[in-house]
Amino acid sequence: MRIAEGPLARSACEPHDGRPDRPRRPTVRRRVPRRRGIVAATCSAHAGVRRADGRGRRVSVVFTPRGVLVVKLAALGVLGLSAGGLGLLVWHARDLEHLGDPLAQPIPFSHKHHVGDDGIDCRYCHTTVETAARAGLPSTGVCLTCHDQLFRDQPMLGTLHRSMAQDRPIAWQRVHVLPDFVYFNHSVHVAKGVACIECHRRVDQMPLTWRASPLQMQWCLACHRDPAPHLRPRSEVFAMDAPRVAPAQAAELARAVHLESPRRMTDCSTCHR
Repeated sequence: MRIAEGPLARSACEPHDGRPDRPRRPTVRRRVPRRRGIVAATCSAHAGVRRADGRGRRVSVVFTPRGVLVVKLAALGVLGLSAGGLGLLVWHARDLEHLGDPLAQPIPFSHKHHVGDDGIDCRYCHTTVETAARAGLPSTGVCLTCHDQLFRDQPMLGTLHRSMAQDRPIAWQRVHVLPDFVYFNHSVHVAKGVACIECHRRVDQMPLTWRASPLQMQWCLACHRDPAPHLRPRSEVFAMDAPRVAPAQAAELARAVHLESPRRMTDCSTCHR
């Protein structure tokens, strides 16, 4: 028996039911592209993405690559905020560290003696307080105006006389220090009627000078939002015992000196230039 050849050929041992043979379709295996090991993913919000591990087994992961990125960014944000908050706390603690503590000076200068007892005006030593941004510190010559004759042989004044003999200024330590990014002008505040005691308090009662006000941004803004209660008549700006004026008089003083609007006085560019 001759066996047919070609695509319709069949084995002689295969059973035949009498019906004509049909051509078989070739089996085509489709290749599914794999992308970085991802085998399958579900659309359910509660099901993780299925990946293939190193042995070819399917395992479930909790986050997609995008989710992992979001978690990392959130963690970095939390760390950044924590570091910033810690920095603010440290800055705040250091800012209040010397509040109310006398600061050691090369010469133990007493405002209580010079201002409270002798009645020396602030402008005698702080000569530029009305004309410049800085109030100025007294030079050696200003001090020797009196102490060239008074108490000249006192040991505590030895630094003063050496300063004059060596032509070197006295290294006074600043009590009220503002950051470099803060702009403050003494002459503007004095011209508007802000009294010395509003920021420096009763220096006429300080044997050694200390910082009595925090000088923080919120402290300054509280005055800039409502400056009228802090104003005095021009004749009382340098007075240590001048009481606060009545609200009606304070409002009149504010109109007389032509204060800027609260919006302008609380604008960032007013103090940060």
